[in-house]
Order: sequence, then C-alpha cells, then structure tokens
Amino acid sequence: MLKPLPIVSLERRLDHAIAKFDKQSDIYLQFHIARYLIIVTAGYFEQVVQVALRKFTKPRASPQIISYVEATLAWEGSINRAKLLHILDRFDPSWFPKIEARANDAQKNAVDSIKDLRDQLAHGAENGTGYGVAKMYHAGVRGYAEHLVAVLP
Repeated sequence: MLKPLPIVSLERRLDHAIAKFDKQSDIYLQFHIARYLIIVTAGYFEQVVQVALRKFTKPRASPQIISYVEATLAWEGSINRAKLLHILDRFDPSWFPKIEARANDAQKNAVDSIKDLRDQLAHGAENGTGYGVAKMYHAGVRGYAEHLVAVLP
C-alpha cells in the first residue's frame, strides 16, 4: 500500500517540529517538548492505523460497512501492539504477524512504550522521559508504522 496522503502530511509536520525541537538547548523546555512529542507520536500511530484501515476498507465495502469501520476505529485510542493485534485480527489474522516479522525489537518496544508514556501523561503522572528518549521512540514508532502501511493491501 502506498502511504496515504494524510499520513505523509502528518509526517512532514512532525519532521518540521522535530527540526525546531532539536535546536532547543534549554533543559526545562526539552522536558516539556519530550512530553509533547510523546503525545503527538501516540496520536500519529493512531492516525496511521485509522487511515490505513480506512483506505483498505473504502474500495471493498458498502457505505454502511465503511461507516461502521470508521466509527469503530475512532474509538480505538492509545494503541499498543496488543491492541493493534486485536484490531487487525478483525480484518485479517495474517497482517499482524507479517508486521511483527518486519519490525525490529526497538520498533516494537517504541510502540508499546509510547502508549504507556502517553497514558501516564494523560493521567497526570510525571514519567521523567527526556527529549532524546522521546525522539528515539518517535523514530521507532515511525519505522513500525512504515511496516504496517507496507503490509496492508
């Protein structure tokens, strides 16, 4: 599957933001930037899943099924690999193992870690994650998302 335009656009915006973030040397601001990057990376992954499955569904299903899939996916937030397995198994049980076979351990860990860190931040917990770690997880999630887009027909 070619990468859907909404994902390409989102990646460009994230790349632009990260280029600006990289120039920030104030440790206090880097800490807050890390929190922001964690949240937008989690949102990015949710969007990749939703857009890729929407793109898969549209040419194959009736308007009622498309509406159902879109409404169901809209409720699927804070996605880690276990949740992704559950979502993808509803479509085709062969997809998740194919994605996992392509992804490396760092990418897999990034998807699960971003979800956990995002949940901690959303519930008011301080997790102490620095900008370098958040950026590394962002890169891992982007790599995993590439595999997801490549595997879906």
